[in-house]
Amino acid sequence: MKLHGLAKLARTSEYLRKVLHTGRRLQIVILSLRKDEGTGEEAYSHSDQLLVVLHGDGEALIGGRLHDLDRGDGLFVAAGTRFKLRNAGDEELRVLSVISPPVFPEGFSQEFRERVISYEPVSHQTLEEL
Repeated sequence: MKLHGLAKLARTSEYLRKVLHTGRRLQIVILSLRKDEGTGEEAYSHSDQLLVVLHGDGEALIGGRLHDLDRGDGLFVAAGTRFKLRNAGDEELRVLSVISPPVFPEGFSQEFRERVISYEPVSHQTLEEL
């Protein structure tokens, strides 16, 4: 399946978090953080995550270790690991997240000021029903 306009979606998202695609075994999400904004501490108990910086500069605290993030950088977050992201630059930080297995329901979006700390995986049965 081709995901059309992925770069444009990443640049224009009005949400902190927006699900772009949910498959049976993985999910693609765009994260958009405004200047000085962060995600708060999160953990996906049963899902691994790959984070790729598409635009901007940021910081990630993963398992107690701080990482500087620049455009093109990637980070792997193992299931159950606590992490948080923060925009450390002057422009919006845009991050592509690939999560396996999926965590959010298809079409999920999260406003900028909402914060959720821990997520449980979405069951395959739920995904098939959507």
